[in-house]
Amino acid sequence: MANYGEEQPVELHYTVEGIRNFRIKKNNGTMMLNCDMKIEFLVQTSNGSKLALELHQQNVVFYFTAEMASEGHITLAITGKTVGRLTVAQSGLGEPKPPPPDPNNTEPVEPRRNFGLNMHKIHKFLTQFKPAVIARFNEILAANSENFYFPQRMFGGLYDTNLGSANFKFHETYLEMEMDPVF
Repeated sequence: MANYGEEQPVELHYTVEGIRNFRIKKNNGTMMLNCDMKIEFLVQTSNGSKLALELHQQNVVFYFTAEMASEGHITLAITGKTVGRLTVAQSGLGEPKPPPPDPNNTEPVEPRRNFGLNMHKIHKFLTQFKPAVIARFNEILAANSENFYFPQRMFGGLYDTNLGSANFKFHETYLEMEMDPVF
C-alpha cells in the first residue's frame, strides 16, 4: 500500500517454467505432474503496470483427469493443485531493515532472505486463491482442447482407430490405451 497506494488493482501472471514427474494413481486413475512456476504480481497504476512481486513456486503438484470426448478429442480437467515451495525473486514491496551491525564481525552482512516478506501470509493467500487459479487453467484447457486428440484414422487411412471401443489401463508411470481397430 505504501508503495503503490490503496485500492490499486493487481494482476497475477502465471508462467509454467518446467513440467516433470508425470504419474497416475492406480486406485482411481487420477493423474499428477510436478511443475515449477513463476507468479508476477503486477500493480495497475495510472502510469501503467509495475512489478510489485515476483515469486517462484518449485515442485507444484497438479492433479487432473482426462476423458475421451467425441471424435478422439481428450477433455482434460485440473482437479487440484498444491502451492509448492515459495521463494521471492524480486520485490518492489520494500526492502527489510538491515540487521544491526556487529562491531566484532568484519565479514559483510548477508542480506535477509525473501526480502523480509511475511511468506506464511503469501502462502495463505495463494492457498485461498487456488480455486480461482484452477478454474482459469481449466478455461484455458477447454479453449485449447482441440490440441488434445487421438487421430481417427492411421497409416494413410489403412484403419480406423475405433475410439469408441477404447479401454484405458492405468499403470504407475504411463497410461495404456487398448482399442479394436477397424480395417
